[in-house]
Amino acid sequence: MMSFKETETTKTTLVLLAVLSLATVIVVSAGLRFRNPIRTRLNRSKLAIIQNAIGEYLSTSPPIDGSLHSFLLQKRPQIDVTTNEIFDVYKTAVKYVIDKRDDGIFVGVYSAGKDKRWGTKDDMKREGTLLLNANKEKIDGK
Repeated sequence: MMSFKETETTKTTLVLLAVLSLATVIVVSAGLRFRNPIRTRLNRSKLAIIQNAIGEYLSTSPPIDGSLHSFLLQKRPQIDVTTNEIFDVYKTAVKYVIDKRDDGIFVGVYSAGKDKRWGTKDDMKREGTLLLNANKEKIDGK
């Protein structure tokens, strides 16, 4: 038969374990809750870095020999790139568009987002135009 002191010690131990378990659940769920918005912001930043690097590649004078991917491998080690793909925060290959237009060069960078599937609401895009006239004015000194 257990004594009164052993029973109190057992109750105290069980209460302490319950509190620690609850605290662990709260910490883990809070971490998961804030993880997704942080990764989403990181992915937006990653798309901006990729877009900026593509603009740098396109505006280099004289033009760089080699592909965009080899340029990124050499000049931008923070961008996750292989010889034929550029990856977002979720390790999914991004799509990019480079389109020469009258006012400049359109650069669009696209991510499938967290679910890694295209055509869903979490897809992200970063689009902009590299202005050719602004660069020409700088070169001409006007």
